[in-house]
Amino acid sequence: MFDRRTVDNHKPFHDSMVVVVFQQDGSFLALPYRYIQQHSIANSSFLAKAPSGEKEKNGNETVSYKIVQQNNNQQIIETKLRTQSQITVAKYTATTSTVTPIESRIYNLQFIIMATLSALIIILLIQLLLKWKSQRNHRHKQT
Repeated sequence: MFDRRTVDNHKPFHDSMVVVVFQQDGSFLALPYRYIQQHSIANSSFLAKAPSGEKEKNGNETVSYKIVQQNNNQQIIETKLRTQSQITVAKYTATTSTVTPIESRIYNLQFIIMATLSALIIILLIQLLLKWKSQRNHRHKQT
């Protein structure tokens, strides 16, 4: 996990946190949480009818959601926004007209790739060092 923010750790939720807004025809929009905080959403609901869904956004992003838990007129929904460089996972409580954030997490894909490459380079260097040391010890035994 790269960065996790919750109500408990008092950090602001990530700007890339998205909330799904459902239209009357069953389709959904993925809107930034900051937008939801500042604007009212008419003729829509924050409650999902289908247990999950996915769509492409802006040509190079994918947004998906799934209902994690459902009680009466309330759902806990998890959204994922995937871009080329990161994945933002958000979890929130939704009612027909409100959203209450629980957490947001960001996984930085470039960081993961760089960490993997660094680990491979370190392993190769250790192997070279061990091979050199083994050859050196072998030469000392011969003389």
